Amino acid sequence: MGGDGPQPHSGGRVPRQEFYGALGRGRVRWALARQMAQLCQDKAPRSRFVWVPPPRRDADHHDPLPQLTKWDLLSSPRAVNRAEKQLLGQPLTPEDLKDGLPEEEPPGP
Repeated sequence: MGGDGPQPHSGGRVPRQEFYGALGRGRVRWALARQMAQLCQDKAPRSRFVWVPPPRRDADHHDPLPQLTKWDLLSSPRAVNRAEKQLLGQPLTPEDLKDGLPEEEPPGP
């Protein structure tokens, strides 16, 4: 990708300092906001677009999502068992109504 025509573009990555330098220019931020608003309008016309300015230096960058652990990715075995029993029309026991993580990690590879 790329080109020297009236609208050159690049599909590659640039060094961080060059990226932050470009974001320091108002015209670049304005164009980026306009393009993001149009993209969102095309993809989800009934949703509302909210512009959040991108970071302009390394110190401003933060990871918006917390790191997930393996427990975050797994359903609670009790919740799965409870859902199965409810789908099958079986009665629930007091043990089925307890939630939370097991006391210790189950054995396994």
